[in-house]
Amino acid sequence: MSREVLDIDWEVLFAMPEWAEQMASLDRTVACRVEVIDPAGIAIGDARIDAGTVTMRGGGSEMWVADLSGSDPDWLPMDESDALDSRSGNRVRVWWQEWIPALGGWAEGPVMTGWPHNPKVTDSRTLSWSVTVRDSLLEAKRGGYGGAVVELGGMTVDQALTKLFDVVAPKLDTSFPLSSVRLPTTYTLGENEPDKDWTAIAAMAGWTVWSDREGVIVAGPLKAARAVDWSEGPGCRITQLERSTTTTDIINRVVVRSTNSDVSPAITSIAEDDDPASATFVGRHGPWERVIESDAIASQQAADNLAAAELIAGLRPTSEVTGKATPRPDLGWGDLIQLGRDRVGIYGPHILTEFRLTLPAPNTAPELMAITVSPIGVSG
Repeated sequence: MSREVLDIDWEVLFAMPEWAEQMASLDRTVACRVEVIDPAGIAIGDARIDAGTVTMRGGGSEMWVADLSGSDPDWLPMDESDALDSRSGNRVRVWWQEWIPALGGWAEGPVMTGWPHNPKVTDSRTLSWSVTVRDSLLEAKRGGYGGAVVELGGMTVDQALTKLFDVVAPKLDTSFPLSSVRLPTTYTLGENEPDKDWTAIAAMAGWTVWSDREGVIVAGPLKAARAVDWSEGPGCRITQLERSTTTTDIINRVVVRSTNSDVSPAITSIAEDDDPASATFVGRHGPWERVIESDAIASQQAADNLAAAELIAGLRPTSEVTGKATPRPDLGWGDLIQLGRDRVGIYGPHILTEFRLTLPAPNTAPELMAITVSPIGVSG
């Protein structure tokens, strides 16, 4: 069922106090819609679904996945002529809709955009179907280099990323800020999976790569777009917190080697915890060693910096907090979550790394959203 929606750009909407007030409210009425868009960017219509979820996982080669199911025969994905068949070239954009009393109407914002894959059709007296919507990063990863050798030597990081995606996914939209960091004089692509290459190139500038809500592949330093306070006390909107700590990945020595053929003599850097008073002193426990080899390292300083940074991060255990919270469709990877549960040692600022959002039936109260966060300053 379509509903009249206020004409407010979603980026403006998410920054409005009326939106923030409603996100914290205990009385919420929500809905969703699933828009299908053709390769030219023209909306075909809204697919009618019976149920669905959207999962966000930051930091990997795929960030967004939506699992959708329905029973409307008009949207049955049977062959390439159907709107939800992956061969159609159509995109799917999932919108969250919220009744905002302070604005006197419905408002909406996109949760994710991707391409439909792996349809399933069931006929058991009643007809039903399901599809999985995968994001732009997966599409780019599937593209490959076609056996070509791609030369990137001497390019800046933004130029290199632009050329990479022009080769593996020329029809996808990308947006990269300018960078002054340059790749080594000799730097080629073609042997690795594209996601490994774009991750390594972005890391030279201290960047990460992800896909945004509208399906654009972007890169840059990870920054919080939004912040929420879910500390224990009145108004807390989070339940079932659980904290797990992994110590098996702790390291106390890092060895970095350059594999760049243009670098002579060979560059090696070693960083280790040499403080006898430290709980992870290499002379007490180790060594617990990590070896990093990269053709992106063209100077001793770069090797030293990388070894030092990896050591600092690796000295700490990996900590992760999971729980359930009131749904926040406006949140994304890297957003700031303030938590406080003293009984289990959970407190302070955390970074959102994952969520699973249940898409609501029309005019219903929303279900809780499963979240995963990592404490700031702790690996995760």
